[in-house]
Amino acid sequence: MSEYWNDIFGGTKSLLVGLGITAREF
Repeated sequence: MSEYWNDIFGGTKSLLVGLGITAREF
């Protein structure tokens, strides 16, 4: 169960970081 949540948290964190970089470029 913990691995499942770690994957979701990691994926969400990566997505937010990606959006932050995209917003910065624009």
